[in-house]
Amino acid sequence: MANSASQPVLWLLEELSIDYDIRKYERADGPAPAELKDTHPQGKSPQLLTSDGSVITQLSAILLYFVQTYDT
Repeated sequence: MANSASQPVLWLLEELSIDYDIRKYERADGPAPAELKDTHPQGKSPQLLTSDGSVITQLSAILLYFVQTYDT
């Protein structure tokens, strides 16, 4: 996962000691996996599904959410 766009998210989760669940979706050259489109019309990843059911797909917004919600 070294070249993954999710790497900064994983780093911050570990730094803030946040429990998390990772779901890995195999990507082929082509459209996003159907499972990702279940939560976002374009199948963007990384995705954060919040406890209130919101979906955040922009990397910087995901990181900001974690800092604002969990950083003490």
